[in-house]
Amino acid sequence: MDLHADDRVAPLAPGTRIFRHNPVGDLVMGLLFGAGVVGLGYGLWHEAGRIPALLWLVVGPVAALSAGLMALVSSATLASFRDGLRASNWLARVGPHGLHLNLRSYRNAEGAAAGPTVVFLGFGEIESVARLVESRTETDCDGGRVKRRVGAWRRR
Repeated sequence: MDLHADDRVAPLAPGTRIFRHNPVGDLVMGLLFGAGVVGLGYGLWHEAGRIPALLWLVVGPVAALSAGLMALVSSATLASFRDGLRASNWLARVGPHGLHLNLRSYRNAEGAAAGPTVVFLGFGEIESVARLVESRTETDCDGGRVKRRVGAWRRR
């Protein structure tokens, strides 16, 4: 296992598979909340004459807070979509020699990293891990016996 900085990751070799965060969900959510702000404003604009003046004391602040909250959520999700398009948006790379795991979130990629943020595991290290399954029998509160399986990982 090797730890190194993000800028020292080997260039992509042919056949390397990259796993990323998909930003499409952030885009859809941002557009939906943005459409909610527009729909709320449009509805209030066209129905303003039908709402009694006294009711505006309740409707006005609630509508303003709702629109502000939806605009804030829309702005945050669209910023997350923008961050998802960066080159730093990758979680894992599987190449011909092993696996790179990016421990730093792509959303915190603005500044320089304080230390190593990428772990490299060679396939030799990964092959030396095996699943160990233990089972034990316990007595439940009714006096019956229950067999439980407990799993763990161990090195070969």
